[in-house]
Amino acid sequence: MAEALVTIAAEGILKKVLSIAAGELAIAWGYKEKLTSLHRTLDLIHAKLRDAERKKESEVVMVWLKQLKDVVGEADDVLDEVDYEMLRRQIKKQDRMARKVVCLPSLKRFSFRYKIGHKIQNIHEKLLKINTEANSLGLQNEHPAGPVLDRLYWRETVPNQEEFKIVGRDDDKLHVIELLTQSRKEEKLSIVPIVGMGGIGKTALAKSVYNDKKIEQHFDVKAWLCVSVKADINTLLAKIYESLAKKKPTSDLRANLIESRKEQLASKRYLLVLDDVWVEERPYWEEFRSCMLNVSSQNGSGILVITRKLEIGTHDMHMDSCPLKGLSDDHCWDIFRERAFVAGTSASPELVKIGRNIVQKCGGLPLLLNVIGGTLAHYSDPEKWLAIKSSKVWDLEDERERVQKSLELSFDNLPNSLAKQCFTYCSIFQKDTLMEREELVQLWMALGFVQGDEERNKEMEDVGNDIFQILVSNSLFQDVERDEYGNISHCSMHDLVHDLSLSLSKNESLCLVDTTNDDIACIPQVKHLAFYQEQKYKLAAEVSMFIERNAVARTLHTLFIKGEVEKKFSFQRLKCIRILKLKGFSIEKIDDSIGGLVHPRYLDLTYTRIRVLPESIGKLYHLQTLKLQGCNVLKKFPKAMRNLINLRYFMCDKDIPTYVLGQLIYLRKLSSVKVLRRKGHGIEELRHLNNLTGSLCISSLENVRSKEDAVNANLSRKKNLYNIEFNWSGNDDVDKSTTINNR
Repeated sequence: MAEALVTIAAEGILKKVLSIAAGELAIAWGYKEKLTSLHRTLDLIHAKLRDAERKKESEVVMVWLKQLKDVVGEADDVLDEVDYEMLRRQIKKQDRMARKVVCLPSLKRFSFRYKIGHKIQNIHEKLLKINTEANSLGLQNEHPAGPVLDRLYWRETVPNQEEFKIVGRDDDKLHVIELLTQSRKEEKLSIVPIVGMGGIGKTALAKSVYNDKKIEQHFDVKAWLCVSVKADINTLLAKIYESLAKKKPTSDLRANLIESRKEQLASKRYLLVLDDVWVEERPYWEEFRSCMLNVSSQNGSGILVITRKLEIGTHDMHMDSCPLKGLSDDHCWDIFRERAFVAGTSASPELVKIGRNIVQKCGGLPLLLNVIGGTLAHYSDPEKWLAIKSSKVWDLEDERERVQKSLELSFDNLPNSLAKQCFTYCSIFQKDTLMEREELVQLWMALGFVQGDEERNKEMEDVGNDIFQILVSNSLFQDVERDEYGNISHCSMHDLVHDLSLSLSKNESLCLVDTTNDDIACIPQVKHLAFYQEQKYKLAAEVSMFIERNAVARTLHTLFIKGEVEKKFSFQRLKCIRILKLKGFSIEKIDDSIGGLVHPRYLDLTYTRIRVLPESIGKLYHLQTLKLQGCNVLKKFPKAMRNLINLRYFMCDKDIPTYVLGQLIYLRKLSSVKVLRRKGHGIEELRHLNNLTGSLCISSLENVRSKEDAVNANLSRKKNLYNIEFNWSGNDDVDKSTTINNR
């Protein structure tokens, strides 16, 4: 995996070096020659990466790649500092022109110039040494035929091809439905396990049962809950409450949790699905059943348990279980054929023969058939098919290892390093997370994985969406959900596919769920870190202590924190941070130190208790995404926010005053804006925001001062806005509105 990381980073740096070298600041400060030399050396090393990928089994080559990755990371940070200084000077220049102020030379600027020049020289010397070592390792120059994006655009995919069909499970489905609705209908509660190895289709079968009309008619209330980790009974009861009530319980005492569910369910017959369950001990299930038994007065409620554990639970659970076997050869071929061949075309007899051999090796597992079939769909040459058929992974004796390595074949055959890097980053999410497409693309952008493609006139978002579609069509992303316009909005990863991303990113990412003090004390050197606190235990001061004292924090590029953290912390230690996600964080104030960070591209403060944003937030010149939804007590937007000149996504439930928007010309998403009567606060501030997409609400239009101001807003040039809502607040306290829809 190291070679994929280095390739993406190196390609990004090569672009960045040329861009900065051509800039006014680099020329004025004498950086141009140094940057050009650095580019030349890095280009030589980049040419050797394809050969290094073929020799990655060699330990010495892997050490070389690790050294290169570290230096390329250093280079990225330094170039970001230079780019940040260019942006800072641009903003100061605009400010001086507006105020007609003369700027005098500063000692601080000379110090910065010397320090950065020294850093560039130091990095170049390290790269020269690495290039010399590459030559001694015998790595050959091998420039690719074209840019990495050349292999992004594969054949057109069949509409909805990514949505798996349930094949060969009709009898199993009828059996489970009967167990839930007929077998023990005189009893208050039945617990039915669907049992089988990973990838055999347990969750797919459960979803088919869950959405069946007979189930809809039989049960008054339904809920689906992903368990994933071994949860104690109180935690499980709290999760059940949350899945039914759509809010967290006010108490974690068992008696209160049971009483709350009695209020929820009363005389209703309910069906609860517990997905990805790992606890098998009989006493646990007896205790759990006892807790659930009397929450409803109705007979015939059911709990469907999805698990790999064959010996799960009580005697009745064993009796009612539905163990799944591998699919028949014919059903396996049906699944594979639909994934691997274009519908309505005649498949090559040679590929059909090879495909049937591959199907027999998949052991009747729908997941493997979908993933391997999705991969081969993009190759029409027999050589690639034969390579997968002849792979040694099929000979592995351990079943779990064989499945994992088989999935890795799909990863290895992704079209480029970019798709591989974007996939492995998804290990930062918890298992069973419903991932939002737009957020994924924003995160990939923030880390520099995806960049604009000038040759094809594609924005960063377009390239990111292409990568997303590749991962969907390869079945590494599944269970897609679509918006009202038919576009994919959300997806998830199968548990085994998530396990694959974890194993591939183990040296880069760490995802901690319900972590302890000991876990926090032993965090290894990683770039991407996530804390997910599901249980009531608070992270308290431990996370703050980690950020303030642990050296790992200084090199983090991603930090997700979901949970209660009592102590406020300073951001100044997060020197390299690109992504900061503090969703639901129990803080009321953001420390001013956030303005001292150079690299942030993505800041998520949704559902926090912040009342005001610090003025220093306006110094995050690289910021691309700012999320403030659910910040119900937020009252003020600093005027300095108008300096966030790279901002592309500004999501907030509040009306954004127009005075912070005028310079944000790259904005693509903005929910609502508020017009004020004062100069610099009017509707004309929207005139340069011609990249806006989706929908926009403009409120307080009674404050528009003139027709000329309204015309100057240039709303007619915002071609990608498909919905604009206009709101007026009347003197009679009755709001008036009208909507224009371009769809």
